[in-house]
Amino acid sequence: MEDHTLTKSQTNLKLADFLHTQLIGRENLGEEIPVSVHRLLEYSLREELTEQFGKEKQVHVFRNAGFRAGQYFANEYLDLSLPLSEFSSHLQIQLEEFKIGVLRFEKIEEDTGVIILTVAEDAGCSGLPIMGETVCNYEEGFLAGILTAYTGKPYTAIETDCWATGDRVCRFKAEITDSPHTHTPNEPYQNLKHNLTSLQNEMDDLTAYSAELSKGNLSVDFPDNHTALCENLKNLHANLNHLTWQAQQVAKGDYSQHVAYLGDFSDAFNKMTKQLKEREMRLQGEAFRAQSHAEMIEGYNDLMVEMLSKRREWLLVVDVDTKEILYCNKKKNEENIDTDYCNICNKKLTFYPELLNWNCDEQYKVWEISDGSETYYRITSFPIEWKNHASYVHIVVDITDEKKAAHNLTSKAYHDPGTGIKNRLFFEEYMNMILNDRQNATLCYLDLDGLKYVNDTYGHLEGDIYIQNFVELIKTNFRSEDTFARIGGDEFCLVLSGNIKDLIEHKMAEILKEFQTGDYGKYQCSFSYGIVNVEGETNTLSYDEILHKADEIMYNCKRENKKKYPQLVR
Repeated sequence: MEDHTLTKSQTNLKLADFLHTQLIGRENLGEEIPVSVHRLLEYSLREELTEQFGKEKQVHVFRNAGFRAGQYFANEYLDLSLPLSEFSSHLQIQLEEFKIGVLRFEKIEEDTGVIILTVAEDAGCSGLPIMGETVCNYEEGFLAGILTAYTGKPYTAIETDCWATGDRVCRFKAEITDSPHTHTPNEPYQNLKHNLTSLQNEMDDLTAYSAELSKGNLSVDFPDNHTALCENLKNLHANLNHLTWQAQQVAKGDYSQHVAYLGDFSDAFNKMTKQLKEREMRLQGEAFRAQSHAEMIEGYNDLMVEMLSKRREWLLVVDVDTKEILYCNKKKNEENIDTDYCNICNKKLTFYPELLNWNCDEQYKVWEISDGSETYYRITSFPIEWKNHASYVHIVVDITDEKKAAHNLTSKAYHDPGTGIKNRLFFEEYMNMILNDRQNATLCYLDLDGLKYVNDTYGHLEGDIYIQNFVELIKTNFRSEDTFARIGGDEFCLVLSGNIKDLIEHKMAEILKEFQTGDYGKYQCSFSYGIVNVEGETNTLSYDEILHKADEIMYNCKRENKKKYPQLVR
């Protein structure tokens, strides 16, 4: 076959370059393909490589390609920082999520690094007829690549059981080696020898193997022969080994362990781990509440001490009948109230007589008062028994700074933080005031076209600039006393006094033309608008109905803009 002339100018592209795809490329068919299509690609490539270069080279290429893919998959889709127990569960979930196969760990020897694992329902060979040889060379490299990426040590993986050799799962033995993902492929005579040996020893293996399992000896080695008679026992053995490991992880507090494909046992095991996790969380919650309760009691004690010693508040105890001050935290002598000092309090607290004469049937009351000089106080009053006297306690706190802060906070609550103009809360209250007072007004409903397009194409920072340019344009063309508010992400409203719809429509058309043709960005700028008169005395529409009417008119404008700028307006 002749070389294609275009290949001479191509750069040396890497695996990652081909995997950064866009969904728009298969927007109708989707990302997934049938297993039969995957196998058509895999086995046609296998056959071509074998014919061109021989069986040994084909196996070598498949393993190396799988190793490359395994390392990419590990770095892109796996959390390599997890401890081994969590990483194994994470790897199982990801392989099932990507529909690669159902992974099970049969044995993990942390001291030697040897790992025995199985993969069921894989796309490569599950369901194939018996062919007398293992075929999962790509999967060998793939698993070796993942383990190498996770451990940082050179791993190889060899398939010991395969669907194509008569087993119901693919079993792999992975171990650390000095020459990763390079193995000598099975030769036909090796497979023949293996099958004959398995046939000769299968009954002995089955008897010995089943005897050990019946004793509960899970450390017994798998039979070396790939015999179909031992297959179900081997699968059971693998499941028991994995369940033992999972139970050990649960005992250590890892409740993320999950069992599948074991019927009722799976449901029981998963329910148990869920209940254990819920019980642990419940106990943690109870411990937290107990600790919080203790801290709350301690805080109350501290609060009482602080309340009595605070310098910036007054604590007065007044006799209900005689109006005598029984206690004041500002006095210097507990037995006798300092009259001079009380005179000072009287000057600072001009409402001092109200405290002495206060009488209320309520058991607890918090009230505020001003001394007439823009100084505000919050008073907490309640009855108590003080040294055999029926009394009232008054706790007086200067809240002038709090009032000022609340005023500033209220101002912020009515403004949009992104643009500085009024927000939806202010706009709704303002419109309700206009409707209640039956004032004549003109409402202009504005919708900034293509904000999502600008955000998606140029980034949210450019989207914010697009919004600000629009806001500044509107503010420049109207008076500061006109109410301009942002009521949504790309929705705005402008309210003007009087019924001047015709005048505002003319003005808005000029502003729209300027925005569409002016140099406001590296993209097309546009907005849509709808204008309605609010006729005060004769108006019968509610706030929502007025807004809906303006919105419908706005969409007529938007349809015209869409004809001009279909990419911007959708």
